[in-house]
Amino acid sequence: MPAGFYPFVNQKAEQHAPNEKAIDPVQTCIVTCMRNEGPFILEWIAHHRAIGVGSFLIFTNDCDDGSAELLDTLDDLGIVRHLENPDRLLKSAKRQLVAFDYATWLKEYRRADYVALIDADEFINVKTGDGSLAALFEATDAPDVLSLNQIHFDFSGVRAFEDVPLTDQFFHTNGEEAGTIPTKRTGLKSLHRVRPEIEPLNHVPQLEPGFAEEAARWVDGSGRSIAVPRRLARKKVRRADGSTEFAQINHYVLRSVESFMVKHDRGSGVGHDRFDALSYAERYSLNSAPTEDRSILKTQGIRQAELQALLAEPAIARAHAACVDGHRARIAALRQAPDGAALYRELTGIHERHRPLARKETA
Repeated sequence: MPAGFYPFVNQKAEQHAPNEKAIDPVQTCIVTCMRNEGPFILEWIAHHRAIGVGSFLIFTNDCDDGSAELLDTLDDLGIVRHLENPDRLLKSAKRQLVAFDYATWLKEYRRADYVALIDADEFINVKTGDGSLAALFEATDAPDVLSLNQIHFDFSGVRAFEDVPLTDQFFHTNGEEAGTIPTKRTGLKSLHRVRPEIEPLNHVPQLEPGFAEEAARWVDGSGRSIAVPRRLARKKVRRADGSTEFAQINHYVLRSVESFMVKHDRGSGVGHDRFDALSYAERYSLNSAPTEDRSILKTQGIRQAELQALLAEPAIARAHAACVDGHRARIAALRQAPDGAALYRELTGIHERHRPLARKETA
């Protein structure tokens, strides 16, 4: 990308000096891009509010399923800040990068101590202490960058969409965190301090060379030091076994068979490109030594309480219900179409092939 191409790229917004140690979890901000995540938005927000996230910057990309209306309602009530992706004007085809660059100029980002860049199907799962971000920062001694492994969850035996929290339905993983599959490596998603030397990017941030070499402290989900990657050589994957003692990213990459069909129909979350549904589903269903991971139930009570509090607001409840109805209508339309019916049969075949579990539960 040429310097100066965007008015807010390759410039440094003024950012306050970071705290040196303990962090108030209210000053943690999530930045994300979304497209057509309607029925899943409230649980995702409830979960992260419950564990201590204080602000959300949510950029949407051409939503047509009620997501934008739900997010506008949440914005009106001061729960999130919702913006259309500014790349709609710039038309650069680098939507995520543009959104993350623009976020650094917004007050929610600049007032935060930590920022997390995660997707709408990713949940920060804190497994230490009381399950809060405060407990995570204490366990890891408040590093400059905290990179957490994604733990991928498959269909988990669920074919039909239900308006039930994902965290109460999907528990089957490939066993990456247990070291029981050949690759053992998964993608990283990071929380990082807000400071001029750290540039927010997907997966892992970019650090200024001098800061990276002399001062930066970078750890994994077990609090173990990670070698700071050289500029332009950022490592986006890491072995998961041994790296998830304190926290991980629960990645609900498939959800139910029906919801996966809608995801495929939507395309990627930052554009309109579709992916190969069958190879994608197979990729995340290769359970050669599957495990059952219920560790996120540690925070079930506070998550449910937060979700119920959100749904108690009539405007939020109406907007959520509209998203659920729209999702069900899209499922019905897809399954009635010849191509959709064939895809459903293929996906349920994948689902059935990978249902048997060699159960090893992660508490």
